Amino acid sequence: MDEELRRELAATVAEYRASLAPRIAALEALRGDLASGKAPAARVAELQRELHSLTGSGRTFGFAGVSEAARAAEVFVEAAAAGPLDAAAWERLKILLQDLALAVP
Repeated sequence: MDEELRRELAATVAEYRASLAPRIAALEALRGDLASGKAPAARVAELQRELHSLTGSGRTFGFAGVSEAARAAEVFVEAAAAGPLDAAAWERLKILLQDLALAVP
C-alpha cells in the first residue's frame, strides 16, 4: 500500500472514531426520550437501525469492541421491542449504551 493511501485510510478511520461519541450521545438522548415518553414508540426502529449501522461499521473500521457492544444493544432492543419496554428495560439499554461508549478506543 502506498503512503498516500495509508494517510487517506488513517484519516478516514480517525473521522469515523471522531463520529462515534456524538452518534452514541444521540442514541442515549433518543433512549431517554423514548423512556420518558417524549418520543413516539415508533422511533425504536430508528434506535435499532443506528445500532445495526454501528455493528457493521465498527468491524469495518477495525473497532471490534464497538461492533460487539453495538450488537449487544441491537439484540436487546430487537428482543425488547416485541412489546412495550418497561423502566427496567430502558435502564438496561442505558447500561448497554454506556458499554458501547466505553468500547470506543
